[in-house]
Amino acid sequence: VEAAVLLAKQYSDASMVTTSHTLGYTTPSLAEVYANELLALGVEPERIIKEEISTNTITAVQQTIKIAQKNGWRHLILLSSEYHLERICLFFESVKSDISIELIASESVLAKDDPEFLIKFTCIKKSEPYRRRLAADARGIEDFKSGMYVPASAHDKMER
Repeated sequence: VEAAVLLAKQYSDASMVTTSHTLGYTTPSLAEVYANELLALGVEPERIIKEEISTNTITAVQQTIKIAQKNGWRHLILLSSEYHLERICLFFESVKSDISIELIASESVLAKDDPEFLIKFTCIKKSEPYRRRLAADARGIEDFKSGMYVPASAHDKMER
C-alpha cells in the first residue's frame, strides 16, 4: 500500500483500483482494507475505486479490465509484488484487451523512496515462507502456460 501511495503522488490525476482477493472471508474485503489504508495515507477518496468481485488474481485482472473499459482508460499501471508480475502479465495477455499495461514492482518503488528497504527485503527473501511463495507462483506460471492452471484455494494461500 505504501508503494501505491508513492505512485499516487507521482501520478496525481490517476484513479486507483483496489482489488478484492477475499481469501475466504466475506468482510471486510481486501479491496476495502486497501482503500482504507490508502485513505489513511492521504489518497483522496474520489481517486479510489474498490473492485470487490474478484476472488483471485485472474478474476482481479478480468474485473480491472472491465473497470478500465467502463471508464475509457487506455493504459493501466499494475502494481504488485515483483514475484507476482509475470503471472499478472500472463493473465492480462490471456484476456486479449486493447488496453496497454505497465507492470511495476512494489519493491522497486519502495527502494527508490527508501534505499534501506532493500536491506530489509533481502532478509525477507531468505525466509522459508517467501521461498514457498516463489515456488507456488512458479508452479502457477508453468500450470498456466501448459493450460492446467487452477487458482489456489483460500486455505492454501493462508498456509504460505
